[in-house]
Amino acid sequence: MSNNNFSRELLVSYIIFLAEKSREDGENVDTISREDIENIEMARANDNAFDIQLKDMLHGYLAVQDELDKAEVGKIELNPMNHKETPTSFNRKRFASSKGGIITLLFCIVIMLSLKITSDLLKPSYFIFFKQNLVSEFSISRGSSVAMAGNAKASFNSGHFDDAIKMFNDELRKSESVGSKQLYNYYLGVSHLQKSQRSYLGLFPYLDISEVNKALKYFSVALAEPLQSNLLEENIRFHTGLAYGLRYAEKPNRQDLDNAINHLSKISSREHSRKATQFANILNDMTF
Repeated sequence: MSNNNFSRELLVSYIIFLAEKSREDGENVDTISREDIENIEMARANDNAFDIQLKDMLHGYLAVQDELDKAEVGKIELNPMNHKETPTSFNRKRFASSKGGIITLLFCIVIMLSLKITSDLLKPSYFIFFKQNLVSEFSISRGSSVAMAGNAKASFNSGHFDDAIKMFNDELRKSESVGSKQLYNYYLGVSHLQKSQRSYLGLFPYLDISEVNKALKYFSVALAEPLQSNLLEENIRFHTGLAYGLRYAEKPNRQDLDNAINHLSKISSREHSRKATQFANILNDMTF
């Protein structure tokens, strides 16, 4: 099915369905059929741009709903006997399924998407490269004997970086071999790089350099001794180059640029080397 066949109202109903599904106190939404859900999800699987568009719509909807919840929006009923105001709870489902709610929601989503487009256009090339090439998922072995490490990776993969950092640190303290310590230092460095990404309501992203600095400390410890795995060393050097590059882009100085280029130039594998060269070119082409 072509994405153009989905009406705006149907897509809004699908977004509401996803939003309620993601909430712990979410309600069952009966404004969209299972068949429509399956058709939309099939289209998402076959069209990456459409999938990204829906994720942006969901993010915008959740942001609006969070603001409504904070403001405790709802009806105010007057008691004719004592003229006291009695607030009633805000019913998200009733709001979202009403015609007025749909129109308001569409208006809010259009605004959020317009801001998102503006935000994307303002992203510098180094930030786009960083976001696209930063590790966002660690593989979890089913047969892993270290349950806590699996839990830490699962927290990282789901975006709960504070929890992941705490658990990775616990595992690092318990580690005895040099190899495992290097691995956990790498995990911690990447977790702090992920945590460095901040934004205003999901728009206009910026970097928390303090988190970038924490990442560099972990990478530095991991590289202090020869690594037993060439793949691990290349991953650490690539992310170290990313971190120094981010610092340079935020506050230009020759030392950070040289450090970034130095680490990126030591990568030899085909995949990492191509990306390292691309990022090095981005940094060298920057003008201030």
